[in-house]
Amino acid sequence: MAHKNLGAGSLFLLSVCLLSSAPASSATERSRAPSLNMMGQLGLNTIPSARSLPEGTFHTGLSRTAPYTHAFAGLQITNRLYIGLRQSSESARFNSDTLHLYPGIDMKYRLYNESRYVPKISVGLQSALGHKRFSAEYLVLSKRYENFDLTFGFGWGRMASRMSLPNPVLFNAFQNKSYRAADGENPNSPADWFKGDMGLFGGFEYATPVDGLSFKADWNSDAWTAEHDANPDFKAPAPWSVGLSYRPVDWLDAGVAYAGGESIMARLSVTPDMVAWPLKPANRYGSIRMNPDRNDHPAAPFDDNENNDDTDEFTDTLTTEDRLGLSHILISNDRADADLALHENLSTPHQIGEAARYLSNIAGHTPEEIRLHLRMTGLQGTDINLNRMDLERAMRRHHGSSEEIWQTTGFHADTSSSAFARILPEIGTAKSVMGFKFDLVNDVSLSEDDSGLLYRTGGRISLAQFFGRHFLSFQSLRLNIADNLQKLNELRPVSASPVRGDIDLFTRHGLLIDREFVGVTLSPAHDVHIGGTFGYLEEMYMGLAGEILYRPFGKNWAIGAEAALTTKRDPLTFSALAPTGDRFLSGFINGYYEIPATGSTVKASIGRFLGGDVGGTISLTNELSGGAQLSATLSASNYYDPDIYGDKTNVYTGLRLSLPLGSLPFIPDGSQFIMNAAPFGRDTAQRLDNPASLYDMTEPLSYRHITRHWGDVMLKK
Repeated sequence: MAHKNLGAGSLFLLSVCLLSSAPASSATERSRAPSLNMMGQLGLNTIPSARSLPEGTFHTGLSRTAPYTHAFAGLQITNRLYIGLRQSSESARFNSDTLHLYPGIDMKYRLYNESRYVPKISVGLQSALGHKRFSAEYLVLSKRYENFDLTFGFGWGRMASRMSLPNPVLFNAFQNKSYRAADGENPNSPADWFKGDMGLFGGFEYATPVDGLSFKADWNSDAWTAEHDANPDFKAPAPWSVGLSYRPVDWLDAGVAYAGGESIMARLSVTPDMVAWPLKPANRYGSIRMNPDRNDHPAAPFDDNENNDDTDEFTDTLTTEDRLGLSHILISNDRADADLALHENLSTPHQIGEAARYLSNIAGHTPEEIRLHLRMTGLQGTDINLNRMDLERAMRRHHGSSEEIWQTTGFHADTSSSAFARILPEIGTAKSVMGFKFDLVNDVSLSEDDSGLLYRTGGRISLAQFFGRHFLSFQSLRLNIADNLQKLNELRPVSASPVRGDIDLFTRHGLLIDREFVGVTLSPAHDVHIGGTFGYLEEMYMGLAGEILYRPFGKNWAIGAEAALTTKRDPLTFSALAPTGDRFLSGFINGYYEIPATGSTVKASIGRFLGGDVGGTISLTNELSGGAQLSATLSASNYYDPDIYGDKTNVYTGLRLSLPLGSLPFIPDGSQFIMNAAPFGRDTAQRLDNPASLYDMTEPLSYRHITRHWGDVMLKK
C-alpha cells in the first residue's frame, strides 16, 4: 500500500524550529561553519565528517537523493554526542507516492578534538537502530587548513560496498559472521555493527570568498547494492560528487550536488542554537538590594495584641518574606537564620542571593553569618552558610565577586533534630503555594515503518498546589489540537491488551483530564528522599506510584528505586476517567551519574515495564545555561513489537527538547515548549510518565546546580 510523501510532516518540523533564533555571526564564520550532508548529518555531499555542532543545537530538514527523500531531526546532546532521527522514503519522484519507508537512528561521538597537528576524530553509526538498507558505521578524521576542511574516513556496511578492503585487526573482535546483509526487514542492531569489509571515503569543503557559500567535493564507497538487488536495471550514481552549500543566515542552510549519471541532490535544513533561545525563565518581582549601612538593631517582631502604627510596613515585610520563600527567621548576636523554600523557576543561587540580602538588611549590627536551610517541594536540602562581610563588600561596595563569596561559603547537614520531628510543626505552619503553568507539547515520530511521519500537537494547562509543606495536589487538562494518529493502526496488528497501542483513541478527546493526583514528599534522613502519588498519574494510566532516592550532596552520583501499581484508563469513556480493569505492575532500580563540569546526567534503569516485559533504559539529559533541556533515551525489552513486515522490534529511542516560555507576557512562570520525538503506539519497553521525579525535584538542592549557577548570587545590574 502506498503512502503519501513526507513533505507536509517535514514542513511541520521546520515550522517548530523557526520559533528559535540565534545571534548573528560574521559572513566568514558562516562560510567556514560545517554543513550537513544529504543524510542530515554533518559532512560533505554524500559522506559524514568528524565535525560536531555546538552543544544544545537542534537541526531538522529535508533532502532528496533519487530515489529517496530523507526527513531528519537531530540534537547535539553534549559537545561530544549527537543523536538524530531520520525517516527515508523511497519514491519515483519527490511528490509521488511512497513505495517503502526506512526509519533510522543516527549517532556520532567525538573521540578527539582538533589541535594544531591532530585532526578531529569521531566515530559514528548511521541507522544504528533502524532499517538495514542505510545502516553503516564509520571512523572519520577532519582537519582544517585555512579555508579548506579536509575529511578522510573508514566505513562499514553501506559505506563499504564498493572497492572494499578486509576488516582490520582492530575490529576483528566485532566479527562473528563473514557476511553482512545489505537489506532486509529485520532491523539493524549492535550485533551488526562494524561487520563485514571496510571501505574508504574522503573529500573536502572549501569556504569561498562569497558570504556563506562553500564548495564541496567527495568520494564514497557506496555501490548501492541493495538497490541493484531489488532492481537490476537501477542505475547507481557515480562514487564522486561536487556541490555547493549556502548559509544566508546562521540558522538556514541549503545545498545542491551532482554525482554523475545525471544524479542531482538537494537539501534544505534549519539549525537554530537552543543556548541562544531568547525566552529565559523570568523573575517577575523586583530584586532585593542591600541597605547602604547596617541597622543598629534587628527588625522588631510584630505583636498582634498591640496597637501598631507600622501595620503597612509589617504587611510589606510579610509579603516580601513570602515571595522570597523565607520562614522561621531567627536572628541572634552571631547569626541570621531562616528556612528558604525554593521556587522551581529561578536558580537556587539567585534565590540564595535575594534571601541573604534581605536577611542582612533586617539582621541588625552584630550577626556576621547568614545561614539558610534549603527546602524544595517538601524535600530537605543542605544548609548553606554565607559570610555577611563578604556579601557587603561585593554587593554594597562592589569590591568583590561571586567567586570571592564562594571562598567563604560553607555547607553542612542539619542533624540537630530528626526529619520526622519537624514534620508535624511544618504541616501546621507552612503556607499553601499555588502555581499555574502552560505547556505547548509537540509529539512526532520519524521511526515508523508503516505510517511515515506521525505527529500530535496539543496544549497542557496545569495547576499545582503545595500545602502543609509536604503535600501536593496537581491537576492538568490536555487540549488536543491536531494529529494524524488515525494512520497508526491502518496496517499495524491490533493488540489484544494495548499498553500504548491505542494512543489514537485518547487523542479523539478534544479536551482530556490529563492528570489529577495528590502526592507527598519527604526527606526522612540526610540525602534520602521519598515520594508517593495517587490518582490519575498520566493521560493513559491511573493508580499509585512511589519512589525513593539517595542523592548524597557533593557527589556526582545517586541511586534510587520506583514502583507503580496502575490501571489503564478507558479512552471510550468521558475524558478517559473510567478504568478498563487491566492492571499493570512496574518498577525499576535507577542509577544516576552527573558528568563532571557539565549539566549532563546519565540515567540507567533496569526492571519491569508496564506490559510485564523486563528490560532496561539508559538516557542522557543535558540542561543548558539558558534553561533549555535536551535528552535522549534508549529502551530495550525482552518482548517484541511486530510490524506489518513480520519484523520484531524490542529497542526504541527517543529525543526530547524543552524550552522555557516564562518570559513571554501573560504566560505563567515555568511554562514550556516541549518537543518529543519517539515512536507512537508501542506496547513493549513502555514506562509510566512519572509525574513527580525525585531526581528532578532535588536538582535545585544539588551541589552541581549550585556551583553551575553560582554567578547568579550577585545582584544583576
